[in-house]
Amino acid sequence: IHTACEFLQKTDIPVADIAHKCGFTTNSTFNRNFRQIMGVTPVEWRKRPENYEQQLLDFDIHSEEGW
Repeated sequence: IHTACEFLQKTDIPVADIAHKCGFTTNSTFNRNFRQIMGVTPVEWRKRPENYEQQLLDFDIHSEEGW
């Protein structure tokens, strides 16, 4: 579940793929276990406000001269 949290926070990989990478054979088993441990679903956890700052840092923002 800890590894899944890292994938959810640092990547845009679909939740189903993260579940498979973390050794779960079905999405429902992954979602159920994730919710029991973390208190929210993987999708809800990914959208948590605490993760917004990290998501903003991942954007490639630049300025250009002109106008």
